[in-house]
Amino acid sequence: METVSFKGGLKLPVVHGGGDRPIICVPPGEQVIVPMKQDLGPECEPLVKKKQIVRTGELIGQSSLEHGACIHAPVAGKVTDVTKSFIHFSGKRMSAVVISREGPVNKARRQEQDDFLSTLVTSGMVDFDKDTVPLAVKLDEAKLNHVDSLIVNAMDVEPFFSSRVRVLSERIHDVMAGISAVKDYLNIQQVYIVLDEQHRGHISDNQARLLQDVTLVPLKYKYPQAIDYLLVKAILGKEVLCTIPCRDIMHSQDIDGLVISVDTLASLGSKVVSTERILTIRDLNGDLNENVHVQIGTPIKEILSACSYEVNPEARIIAGGPMMGQIFADAQMPVTKDLQGIFILNKEQLTFNKPKTCIKCGLCVDVCPARLLPFMISGFVEKAQYDQAQRYQLSSCFECGCCSYVCPSNIPLLHWIQFGKFEIFKQRSKL
Repeated sequence: METVSFKGGLKLPVVHGGGDRPIICVPPGEQVIVPMKQDLGPECEPLVKKKQIVRTGELIGQSSLEHGACIHAPVAGKVTDVTKSFIHFSGKRMSAVVISREGPVNKARRQEQDDFLSTLVTSGMVDFDKDTVPLAVKLDEAKLNHVDSLIVNAMDVEPFFSSRVRVLSERIHDVMAGISAVKDYLNIQQVYIVLDEQHRGHISDNQARLLQDVTLVPLKYKYPQAIDYLLVKAILGKEVLCTIPCRDIMHSQDIDGLVISVDTLASLGSKVVSTERILTIRDLNGDLNENVHVQIGTPIKEILSACSYEVNPEARIIAGGPMMGQIFADAQMPVTKDLQGIFILNKEQLTFNKPKTCIKCGLCVDVCPARLLPFMISGFVEKAQYDQAQRYQLSSCFECGCCSYVCPSNIPLLHWIQFGKFEIFKQRSKL
């Protein structure tokens, strides 16, 4: 298949590298913190109490959603606290279970259920993507819509990251097993694997032979090409618009394709309980550039320590990447299923520019891959005119941050849009 791309977006001055960096295992440390909400579903109910002994892979959080993902103990040990006041990196307050590790870290095999979706629920499977959706929810809706094409996303959502191509390279057998399971459940007719064309060299001839039954699609480097809406448009030519205002859980669109991240399929194919994550951790200079395999709940400081990296107190640790990420409160924050990666900005790389008046230059419109008018949407939100912002498709923004990046007036367009979505959701939740 020919190299394809999409309109809009940015060709960022990114220093590539990391695709050749093997995945290293990082031990979790003596204590892990496991939040009870790690996807777009509702918060899970803690099933353990303080001082209780748990095994690796033991169920510790139950979702109230029919096909919601459960949460399991990433390590064996003693529960030292069950708090209701943990603050997630998104700023939301929730319950969390704190476990003091005892003994080695082992993998827990999942228990196969008679129903495939029940197996996904009980093993805690989610799609490790920007919108972290319980995998059972995603597959159930795909089956209802008679989806017949699977797009395997082997591209990282944020620039600088490279963990997904490493998963494809190092865990190809698990990936293919995961693809096979999804194909069988949905009766998929066509499978595409998409990756950055600059990473094609990381797929060996032996690995390529395993991909004979799939179509490998190289995409030209452009941000944010890894977003599922854009992949559906680029690969299948289907237009996908998110018109569900400020959704709290992903709803499937009436399209003929399903996008699942490659690390999700590798986890599915490994047949273990979902208690681990593969991430890139990197700084802007490239002094820190590692792909790491960690247990859920591992504090960020443990990962930095394992990489022999000392963070300047004035630096900023970002949950996610430089375009869509959010600043961590501190290095004690744990790894979660909805964490896309870790990016560090040192003091000299931080800029603080005072916003100016919008000059209506149209640059934000030119780069918007969703073909919206970001300056109009953010302007109405700033004036608390949320109905007007909705008329300009506020909810169709997938928050890539391209508009804020190019704005010559330094207007935080993305932040205004996020604030508008939050305010509308808050108003609707009161109805």
